[in-house]
Amino acid sequence: FRDPVLKYFALGKGNAAQLDRELAPGRSLYPIQATQVMMNLIGSHDTERFVTLAGNDNGKLRMAALFQMTYVGIPQIYYGDEIGLRGGKDPDCRRTFPWDWEQSPRRKEIHDWYKKIISIRHGCAALRTGSFRTLLAEGRVYSYMREDETDRIIVVLNNEGMHKRIELYLDVLGIPNGSRFVDELGGGEFTVSDSKLVIGIDGMMGAILVMKQ
Repeated sequence: FRDPVLKYFALGKGNAAQLDRELAPGRSLYPIQATQVMMNLIGSHDTERFVTLAGNDNGKLRMAALFQMTYVGIPQIYYGDEIGLRGGKDPDCRRTFPWDWEQSPRRKEIHDWYKKIISIRHGCAALRTGSFRTLLAEGRVYSYMREDETDRIIVVLNNEGMHKRIELYLDVLGIPNGSRFVDELGGGEFTVSDSKLVIGIDGMMGAILVMKQ
């Protein structure tokens, strides 16, 4: 998990299709009982901090964390990542935790982001144990569905630095026209029309679309 995510989100290498291909074996080579408890981390006690590898770009950290919270497996947060703690190679990656972090607007913003996406994950069982299906991997836009017996959730990640208009064709999924999706991340409601869902997403931002009917 970490290597493809690091390459794509932190270093800006490759595209969404390559990311999907590199992650696919982890979903297909093991039983579902194993994939659902995969230890998904973006940093640890003996690796450089994610945000440092990302050139101290908080937007890249936010995108990686969003993917971490919506992908198959269990997100593992190395202490300090939730406030954008920086650090190089071991032992610099084990810096003491800054307990005055709330005095930093940058750190508080990252912490608020983590709280929000963790809360959404906790409130949507399909993000924890639902099936996974790739919907779109084009350029640096990646979209996939998490689904269980009660919920259908579409995640869209725009990993480019510009606003994108994204069209998702849903007829193959049996989702009828008129179906509504609500974005739990950024707000807003979207309706399926002409068998597709159209959504605009700002650069380095995503959406967690929960089907309501």
